[in-house]
Amino acid sequence: MADVASKKNKKLPACDYCKVKRVLCHPQQNGSCPRCLEKGITCNTTPVTRRKRRTKAELEEERAVSTSGRSSSAEVPGPQSKTGNASNSLEIWRRSSPQHSAPSIYINLASPSLDISPSLVKELFQDLRILPQYYYPFLPLDDLEASLDSCSWNVHALAPQDRVLAQCIIAISARISTSSLIVDLGNRNIDNVTKCAPLKTRYLDCRQFGRRREQFCQQMRAEAVWLAQREGVMFNICIANAVSLVLLEFLEYRASGKGGSVYSAAYFHQLRQLSEDDFGNVEVAPYTPTSFSALLMGLAVCAATTGKSVPFSYNDELLLCGEDGTSLEQILNVLSPDSVVETPIFDVMRPMCFHTIHVARDISETLTGAYARRHPLNETKLTGHLHTLDLLHSAITCGLGQMQRLRPTADEDFFQKMRFCAYPLIHGWSSLVLLVFEELKGRRELIRLTEVDGSSRIPTHFDSLYIQVRSMASQAALELATSLEEIPTLSRLTHMNYSDLRKWPTFLLEDASELNVAQRVWALERFRAGLSLAGFSWVDRTDTVEAIDAYLASCTIEEITGGLSSIIWPLTPATSCDTENLILDWLQIQSSPVLT
Repeated sequence: MADVASKKNKKLPACDYCKVKRVLCHPQQNGSCPRCLEKGITCNTTPVTRRKRRTKAELEEERAVSTSGRSSSAEVPGPQSKTGNASNSLEIWRRSSPQHSAPSIYINLASPSLDISPSLVKELFQDLRILPQYYYPFLPLDDLEASLDSCSWNVHALAPQDRVLAQCIIAISARISTSSLIVDLGNRNIDNVTKCAPLKTRYLDCRQFGRRREQFCQQMRAEAVWLAQREGVMFNICIANAVSLVLLEFLEYRASGKGGSVYSAAYFHQLRQLSEDDFGNVEVAPYTPTSFSALLMGLAVCAATTGKSVPFSYNDELLLCGEDGTSLEQILNVLSPDSVVETPIFDVMRPMCFHTIHVARDISETLTGAYARRHPLNETKLTGHLHTLDLLHSAITCGLGQMQRLRPTADEDFFQKMRFCAYPLIHGWSSLVLLVFEELKGRRELIRLTEVDGSSRIPTHFDSLYIQVRSMASQAALELATSLEEIPTLSRLTHMNYSDLRKWPTFLLEDASELNVAQRVWALERFRAGLSLAGFSWVDRTDTVEAIDAYLASCTIEEITGGLSSIIWPLTPATSCDTENLILDWLQIQSSPVLT
């Protein structure tokens, strides 16, 4: 009788509806529960089968069986690898390494060991020489190529750290390669487009080639990220790992559009820990735009424009680059047309980079950073930023003028070095100007939205600062468009992070009220050409080119010709825009919205 009573008092399981809703159920022996009855739904209860608990003896028996199975499989020799003894030794290293004993490392990462032919690896290493990354300080390219040559250019036979670096190089070089194994060029003969300097090709839409290479390049990037995580590149300090981290930072920024990642933080941590003996005596030419100062400038501008803090401190600059006390006023005096000695711009590249880094850090900390955005605008700091940006722009303009004066007497190689330095300075300065404008625009909109009655009560002094920055951004848009007319090389457009070209057409279409229709059309045509060329390496999914085409289609010849007299660019003071050429450019884009 006691057993019967206990069965009657045992609580019934909750119904399916109450389980889903996570509410208390009052199940009935016969019929629906009160909640299902109230809702008018069928009350169903799915029985739950509980697994029988295993005894201690059963658990020990299973553990003994699994242990014996692993030991027997380890004694069985595996099949002979295609890559010979080097791959066999690498496989032995993998099995013996504690990092690879846990299978969970493979769950959320890309599949490892993508096969790449040795001939393609060798070709991609040759393509690296036309990229800015080739000039990275401390890149052990000669040693890495010697190791690859000794193992017949088989990436899988390299030592772990070298393999990570080789995979990063492959992932970056694949974005500019014209190999038929990566991208199908069809019947288009554009092999020389990657090596042409300067690149003056207009109306060449390369976006189709970027789409064709995208799948392969994404696989190469995923392989590099997977290898870096597996080999612990961020934690094992050495020169090869430091270079791999800065290459991974570039790949991540291009893939996600976010700067200041963990890769750059780990990169600077490793550089702080490396000693002078590890660095050695590395000589970097003063005109090389990818020396440490220019590299730091790119990372600083990239971090600031993506809303991140600059990933290195002033002391890091001193550690890596030393100190340079040259002021912007002194640079202006050196580059001035009145100076006695005509100085090329690469002679002042180092202090120019430092000033760009400092203003990027100041803007990030006092204007666009997380702390600054939670506090009222510091107009004194903003005025100081604008003054520095104006001085920096004056120095760049003087340097460009010096380039034009030196051009008749300089050989092509000398002039190309000046162009390599001027191009990132223009893009870095313009990116910071646009960053300040976007921040002021956002604060201005916030002031309007917070007004209770909906009326605009923006302070007069704030409005004057906004107009001043918008005018500076309009000037930057025109000068940046001018720089796209004569790109140093295609790799400078596709493999440097100084500026995001996709933001500028949006500014021209929405905010550049100081510019007339002719100026906008002139600039948009050149940004369209730049984006179409950049599509050779990277896929643009923002439809920016289509937005430019739509605007150009809405313009009339009368609107364009009405403002032609105002198109005189400060970068080329001796020339002005030709009316006939501008109309022809506009008509060509009108007649061919999607160029191939």
